[in-house]
Amino acid sequence: MFDIAVIASDLSPASARVIRCVEQWKAFGLREVVVAHVHHIRHTGGLEPALRADHEPKLEAQAEVIRAAGLAASWRLEFGVP
Repeated sequence: MFDIAVIASDLSPASARVIRCVEQWKAFGLREVVVAHVHHIRHTGGLEPALRADHEPKLEAQAEVIRAAGLAASWRLEFGVP
């Protein structure tokens, strides 16, 4: 059905639960997942370095859960207008 899926993550426990469900999507042909987190530029005013330092390890951990399920995974952390 879909080869690649983009999952929006707000790094919450609810997002972690969605990430853990991705393995079930392999049955529908899923091969790769991109985990995405976007901060609205208006709300970050100079906080980008601190947010990157905090969020990058969390996004990598979510991608690792997906890799452990046998899927390719990457993540994107963007600052801009979602």
